Amino acid sequence: MFENWLAHYGVKGMRWGIRRTAEELGHITEGSSRGINAVANMKRRGSKPTNPVAKKMTDDELRRVINRMNLEKQYSDLTRKDTSKGLETAKDILGIIGSVAAITVAGVNLYSSLRYGENPNENTNEKKK
Repeated sequence: MFENWLAHYGVKGMRWGIRRTAEELGHITEGSSRGINAVANMKRRGSKPTNPVAKKMTDDELRRVINRMNLEKQYSDLTRKDTSKGLETAKDILGIIGSVAAITVAGVNLYSSLRYGENPNENTNEKKK
């Protein structure tokens, strides 16, 4: 009876009579803290865009952390595979096709040698002599 039935029971976590702003819902608006003017919005509100953990670190600790992060990024850039998923799949398929082709050629050679009693790779002129 109801094959195409759609039921909607509201937004999860939403309470009756409570209105949420676009920022609370996670939408980016012009005045949003995640918008283009994020730093300006933070300054206006009195907060700072710096990481609070970094403020508690000494200069040497911060240098070591930054140096480590830069080294890890350089390593990942150097060892990253530039092949895409599609290219890897194509290589796998072509490898399988090559294997199937080799098996087929071997089977044809075996069939011919059994049927005709000769090696198809040998030169037929030499055999007649």
